[in-house]
Amino acid sequence: MGPNLRLLCDRTTEHLQSLLSGPSVLLVDLSQVDRIDLSGISWLFRLYRLTKAQKSDFRLVNVPPLIRQHIGFTKLDRVFQL
Repeated sequence: MGPNLRLLCDRTTEHLQSLLSGPSVLLVDLSQVDRIDLSGISWLFRLYRLTKAQKSDFRLVNVPPLIRQHIGFTKLDRVFQL
C-alpha cells in the first residue's frame, strides 16, 4: 500500500472511530467497486475490527460477484456479513 493510500486509510479509520460512539451499524456499500486487492481487503478487516471493538455491527452491502469471490479467497466471507 502506497504512503498516500495508507494515510487516507488511517485518517478514514480515525474519523470512523470518532463517529462510532456506541452501538451502531457501519454499512460499506461496494456497488461501485470493480476490483479489490489484498490491501483493500485488509482495510475492510481493519474497519471490521474497529466496529466490533466499539460494539457495533459491520456489514458489506451491494457486493459485486467478483469482489465477493476475492473476499471468499481470504475466507473473510465467514467473518463479514455480506
